[in-house]
Amino acid sequence: MFDNQIKNKRKKRKKKHIAKFRKFLQLMEQSRTPSSEKQRKRSSSRSSKSESRTKLKDRKSRSRSRSISNDRKKSRYMSDDKFGGRKQSSKPFRKIRYNIPMLDGPLVNFRQFMELQTDRVDTHKAETHYQYYKKHWEKRQNEIFVKEHMEEAWFKEKYDPIISEEIQKDRLSECKKTAEKFIEDYKNNVFNSICLEITENKIQEIKSVENNEEDQEENDKQTGVAHQKIYLSENFDVTQSPYFGFDPVVRTLFIKTIPKELGRQDIYEIIQKIPGFQSLSLSEPVPNQQFQRYGWITFETEEQCNYAAERFKSDCLVINKYEFNIVKNNQKRMIKVAQKVDLKKSQTDFEQIIKLIAKFDQSKTITGNPLVEFSPENFSFKNLDICLLYLRRIHSYCYYSGVHCNDERMLTSKCGSVHLRLKSDNPNEEWELPNWQNKVQDLANQKIIELEQIKDQLKGVALFKERLASKITYKVQKQMKSENGAWPCFYCSKKFKGSEFVVKHIDNKHSNEEKYQQELNKIRSATTLELYSNDKNKITHQAPQSKDGQHFQNFMNRNKKFNGGFNKDKKYNQKRNFNNNHQFKDLDEPEIGNETQISNNTAGAINYLEI
Repeated sequence: MFDNQIKNKRKKRKKKHIAKFRKFLQLMEQSRTPSSEKQRKRSSSRSSKSESRTKLKDRKSRSRSRSISNDRKKSRYMSDDKFGGRKQSSKPFRKIRYNIPMLDGPLVNFRQFMELQTDRVDTHKAETHYQYYKKHWEKRQNEIFVKEHMEEAWFKEKYDPIISEEIQKDRLSECKKTAEKFIEDYKNNVFNSICLEITENKIQEIKSVENNEEDQEENDKQTGVAHQKIYLSENFDVTQSPYFGFDPVVRTLFIKTIPKELGRQDIYEIIQKIPGFQSLSLSEPVPNQQFQRYGWITFETEEQCNYAAERFKSDCLVINKYEFNIVKNNQKRMIKVAQKVDLKKSQTDFEQIIKLIAKFDQSKTITGNPLVEFSPENFSFKNLDICLLYLRRIHSYCYYSGVHCNDERMLTSKCGSVHLRLKSDNPNEEWELPNWQNKVQDLANQKIIELEQIKDQLKGVALFKERLASKITYKVQKQMKSENGAWPCFYCSKKFKGSEFVVKHIDNKHSNEEKYQQELNKIRSATTLELYSNDKNKITHQAPQSKDGQHFQNFMNRNKKFNGGFNKDKKYNQKRNFNNNHQFKDLDEPEIGNETQISNNTAGAINYLEI
């Protein structure tokens, strides 16, 4: 049977070849005919062509789509160049392929991206491909970072939906307590003598003599706001009237190193038993020091702080086999002084601060605050200073620096015990309005927008619970019987009237099931990755990129046969010359130094040299 099929195929091929050969012979005979016969045939062919044209019109009306497709095919092989266009028999243009760098490697700037391309590419189209590469590179780097630090305590406290929610509840309860105390003091006229202004003569009186060289004007690296850093003398008390600042030395103990495996709750359970304990503050992890953290323990009185310090000298604190060196905090007391502020700018600052207080109180569900009822007509420097102090103590936000931290202790380490305004000794003196005031107002507007967006977005546990409930309802709908419309549980034989009852039942009765725990962990890890990716102030450990392209050159030398990230079927064998004189620069990226930095982190780590 199989042999017969092969024979039939061979016969068909022979017939085709014979037919083609006969046509070829006919064409040869026609070419040898005399010119008179050719003219006669041409006239006859013209008449036949006119008939065929009418037939073609009918065919085109019937099958218009087929003719359009034929025209498109012809247009592929035609081009309007100076040589008269390409022939129809020529091949079409080859599609341009872009070499995309590997996502696991360092970030390549746009000039280096163009160096990788072997084809002639348009710069505008290359920019879209570069943005596509940059977006996926950031996504891949987020996945790598989360995978490396998923099990570390600091990462769970910040991005795990369940653990972070518990810490936020503790901070919220402490914030409400301090707000109640502040409002009570305000009603009792405790802050009547407040004045957050200082003159040059007063600065010379209160500043430390040993640190005169460090008392210089500087710009904050994160916010770009100008301020003057001043270290205080030991005799000056910044906590009393008229400044009402926070003293980081008197009632505070310092924890030198906290390993990344140890969480806040592990330390809190032991330290809260010490008499006079008030609060525990932990810094952001430091990538240069294996993501270790610093800590501060605050007590109610100075006597209780000294008693705890003597106790820790004799008995070392041990938590989970880790020994802690807890000592009295010897940090230099520092304040920051902003430049002179215009009266009109102060009035606009007052209006903006009232909006900030209202948004912060609304996000933390704080009610009964009389400061929210202030109007622009109530402007006075006294009311302005009270509002500034409220923002600092309750919400840990320094208005003149634009810095927001988790608590006042962390804010003190970044912005000093208090942030004052410079006042002229001569009231009739004229000065130029500084540009930093516009920067301060822009930062405040940005913070107001962030607080408004938080309302619409689901955070932490809310996002986690919604995803878990939708996953359970999706599974239950597959098993739901259409006869009675009941919602069954896929772990037992019980049925319910609604999907929300099934979710509660599974959470209460079947939370220990292995399949349920697997689904729970998947949703939890996906939510953690999303919370980390959406954090604008997240910590990253991306490798710094050298300006001369040396890091990129070493990467290319290690990968001589460069296959790219997406176009792996196309090898990159073209030789490139990378000279050290080339200054590669990406305008989209901020300039970074040799040290690993925390990008845009307003609650960053503490400078260890100042402690």
